[in-house]
Amino acid sequence: MSRPILAFMCLLVWVGSALGQNSVPAGLPVRYTLLEGSYFVDDCLICGRPTIEQPMRGTFDLVLLQETPPYWRYAVQDLDFIAEGLPGLEQHLS
Repeated sequence: MSRPILAFMCLLVWVGSALGQNSVPAGLPVRYTLLEGSYFVDDCLICGRPTIEQPMRGTFDLVLLQETPPYWRYAVQDLDFIAEGLPGLEQHLS
């Protein structure tokens, strides 16, 4: 599993546990914004090339689908990330 996917899944677990304590009604989206210092990590474990880190900005919505303690099920919607590379080489992740 690649580092960006693992980092994003950890973020969702952390956010999910925080939201589970605040009792957000099911179906209502909660908007999140990436903090300053967020990075998109691009590396290749197979070929061993140097890791490339690009500053990243953006937003996403987290929607509570089901609350059945001790589990909560969420959907990520309206994902809009931009990884800033060299001038003119931005990557849009949606």
